Formats: sequence, C-alpha cells, structure tokens
Amino acid sequence: MRFKLLCCKALQREVASLIYACPHVIDVTMVRQRLHDTPKQLMLALQQEIDAVDSGDDVHTDQHESRPIDAILLGYGLCSNAIAGLSSSKYPLVAPRAHDCITLLMGSRAQYDEDFRIHSGTYYYTRGWYDLGALFLDDDLLRRKRQQYMDRFQDEDTVEYLMDVERDMLRNYRRMAHISWPNIPDDESIRSAQKTVGAKGWRFDRYPGNDRLLRQLLWGQWDDGEFLVVPPGQRIAPSYDDRIIKAVAE
Repeated sequence: MRFKLLCCKALQREVASLIYACPHVIDVTMVRQRLHDTPKQLMLALQQEIDAVDSGDDVHTDQHESRPIDAILLGYGLCSNAIAGLSSSKYPLVAPRAHDCITLLMGSRAQYDEDFRIHSGTYYYTRGWYDLGALFLDDDLLRRKRQQYMDRFQDEDTVEYLMDVERDMLRNYRRMAHISWPNIPDDESIRSAQKTVGAKGWRFDRYPGNDRLLRQLLWGQWDDGEFLVVPPGQRIAPSYDDRIIKAVAE
C-alpha cells in the first residue's frame, strides 16, 4: 500500500525510526511545529497540503497512476481543533483518536490518561521539541503568546485576560516528563530539560515512549477504537466524547 503522511515536525525522529521498517510506501510531509500556536492556521496549512495531494500538484509528493495513494495519514491529535474540518475529495483521511501528540508518543490514550491522573501538573518534553527549540517555559513564550493574541483580537483587555490564563497554566506545572524512545539519542534534550526544571524546582522524570500507536497508523492497522477513517467527501469534527473525533458530511 501507499500512504501520504502529514505530520508535525516535532515527531520527525520518531516517524523516521519507524518508516525504514514499514512494509508500505510512506510519502512524508513534515509541517512546522510552531503552527500549533495558531490552530486555525495549522488547519489551513494542512488543508492546503491535502488539496494539493488531491489535485496531484503537491510538490512534496511523488504520485503516479500505477502507484496511487491509498490514504492520507495525519500524524496529529485533535490539537486544539487544528484537524477539525479537514477533508479530502479523493482519499480517505486517517487520524488517531487522540487529543494531542503526547498520546502518540506514549502509545495509547490509556497510558496518557493514567500518567495524567497521577501527575496532573506535568509538562511533557521530547528530543523532537528540543531539536525545534520548543522548550518554551520562559518569558519568550509569554511574549509570543501576547503578540499572537493581540494580532488576533486587537483588544488590550481581552489580551490581558488571556495572558492571565496562560500564566495560571504555567504556574500549575510541577513536573517535567521527558518521553524517551528507544534508539533516539536524547542526552542533549535531557540535560536541557533538567536545567529548566532545576531552575524552577520541579520534579524531573524520564518516561519510556512507546511506538505502538504510530506504528499502527503507518502499518495500516486502524482499529476503530483508536483511529478514525474519514471517507472522501466527509470531514473531521470533534465528537465531544471518548471517541474524540468523528466523520461528518460536508
């Protein structure tokens, strides 16, 4: 089979560690991680990629009549509704039933839910986020967030309210968990994480990653309890229940 994968660049090492052994042909486009800061822009960027694949004009994708694409895979969770509304006119879309990529890195929703239940104030980190300079627990995050909110709302009172919410969220963190996958060198990212938590007085844990969910996505093992398969012409929507996402008519 032949799949097109659209994936967050924060997962590039994990995805690369699986693709070399995958029995299927995986054509990959990695999308900028910082688009997560603006979910609507991320959704538009992903839809633009899907539309280009549908039309056969995507410069990142090798397409040929003799080797058609069987499905477009999304290496994303719902991610603040960033994948809500996505659709393909030509191919099935396949997305994990996950709120964010932490579930993909841990291997299951059950594993993520259990860790979150025990350690609710946890900031998760990986080598991929370190590579992209995404350890943002500092004033730079707040500066970027303020500018994003101001660009969007153009109202100082609204921006101040949202910034108070951001500061409250950061104050709730008490632990950093570095998710480490086998065969991915992460000494540098661990040192960076330990330096950050040391300055903040947090607890540091190294958490074993699990490739199970990403492997099933790439291998085409799409159990309905863990993956949504969206037929061509339908779109992804939040389900607001344990399924997380659902397919709806355009």
